[in-house]
Amino acid sequence: MKLTYLISGFLLVQFLAAGQQGKEFFLLTGTYTSGKSEGIYIFTFNTASGESKLVSTVKTDNPSFLAIDPKEKFVYTTNENLNGQITAFSFDK
Repeated sequence: MKLTYLISGFLLVQFLAAGQQGKEFFLLTGTYTSGKSEGIYIFTFNTASGESKLVSTVKTDNPSFLAIDPKEKFVYTTNENLNGQITAFSFDK
């Protein structure tokens, strides 16, 4: 079973890990890129322990909203900048 949630700008995508079935999620969050922020941050999130671990970052300008396609192969973001872009990224769990 795969579940996808969008909670206050955080995107949670469940993945099944050995010994952790139904407890592990990817947590994707978009950030404004002023200062040292790089854009999208990808974490693993364990619902049983509450632990999160940074997995990867993606450089993109001001990704304020994230969405994932139903097959969980692509992540889309709106980029809040002067041009008002939408960007798509492949998502390989």
